Amino acid sequence: MMKSHVRLLLALLTLTLFAACNNIDNPVDIGPVVYGRVVEQSTNTPVEGATVTLAGRSTQTNVHGGFGLMDLPRGAATLKVEKTGYDTHTESIQVGFDTTEKRVSLRRH
Repeated sequence: MMKSHVRLLLALLTLTLFAACNNIDNPVDIGPVVYGRVVEQSTNTPVEGATVTLAGRSTQTNVHGGFGLMDLPRGAATLKVEKTGYDTHTESIQVGFDTTEKRVSLRRH
């Protein structure tokens, strides 16, 4: 009885591993990605906590000024970056099929 349970468990484990390995060739589609860095214009230092908005999605920059937005709709969009104490940055960008990198410089008031 115990041997049949062990065989069943091994068979299920083998099928699970096969399915997982088979999925490596089909990675999850995260759609178009826009990522980048926000820095202060005069010092070129990272701006942490800036709000980056694009195509109805928003994120905050990290301690290094980095940001990333995934699964965006393709086409023309407006990138908006804002933080208290800085002028708001707005620009039109084209979101393509792959990855777009942006560097944004914010100017203090």
